[in-house]
Order: sequence, then structure tokens, then C-alpha cells
Amino acid sequence: MIVNLDKFSRKELVHKKIIFVVGYFDVLQPSHVRFLTQCKKQGDLLVVGMYSDKYIGSFGPGMKSAVNRQEYRAEMLDSLACVDMVTLIDGPDCSKAIRAIYPQAFCKSDRWKAMDVPEISLLRKIRCPVLFLPVAKEHTLMTLMARMSKAVTRGPIEEDL
Repeated sequence: MIVNLDKFSRKELVHKKIIFVVGYFDVLQPSHVRFLTQCKKQGDLLVVGMYSDKYIGSFGPGMKSAVNRQEYRAEMLDSLACVDMVTLIDGPDCSKAIRAIYPQAFCKSDRWKAMDVPEISLLRKIRCPVLFLPVAKEHTLMTLMARMSKAVTRGPIEEDL
């Protein structure tokens, strides 16, 4: 279900353990599905905050836009059995979403362990733990793009046949 945070109500979810995760989820790949499945196992309800096209376009020269429009990305995420709700995040700060959802756990990729989690002060304030879950390194966007490039220039990769 794709949810507008302004209309989100936690009242009927009071007895559910809500897990919240945020990301771009642009080119959906096995590592995303595995990560989101792990997130779902941490609670009863998985809410995915997906960064909007507007926000991704504000990154500057490194990333001008998403490959897939937000409507397509949201539809793909919503079709996954492990995802219960998808909501758009319009900027780097997902505090508004955290306040609306009030999750019992916030999941991040283990790649964030050594970095600052921007939402950490709010999460601590509401006593919401940050869970760092492993992500398969062999299915990153960069490795996928490299494989796609090889496939375009020389045909299918043998191990994919």
C-alpha cells in the first residue's frame, strides 16, 4: 500500500511492531529484496520510506535523477510480499516520517555503521533502536551496472544462462 504520511494513522497499528527503512530503491535488485526481507523479520509491519524524484534530483552533478520514476519504484516496492507500506520522502531528513510512523526499529544497511545516521538524535529521543543489517555485496548497483555493460557489449554472461 502506498501511503501519504499526512493521512497516516497509527491508531489501528498500536499493537504492531513497526519497522522503518529509507532508501532510493531505484534499480531494484536481489540485494534490496534480501535486505527488505531481513527488515520485515524484525517486526510485524515494514514501512519503506522511498526518496522522491524531487529529492534525488537535488543531489547535484553526481546523481541528476533516478533511473526509474518514483511511481515505478513505489509500485515495485509495494509488490514485494515483505513490504507493507511505501511512503515518499522529499528530502534528506526523514524526521517527519519517523514522527508520523513512530517505528519500534529503524533499519539501515551495515554500510552505514561507520557513518553518521542523520536521524539518530530523533531515534534516540523516541527510544527507537537502529539495526544495521548486512547487504549482499555481489548485487550492488555498481556490480549490476558493470554486468549490464558487459552484456550489452558482448552478449549474455555465461553464468546467467
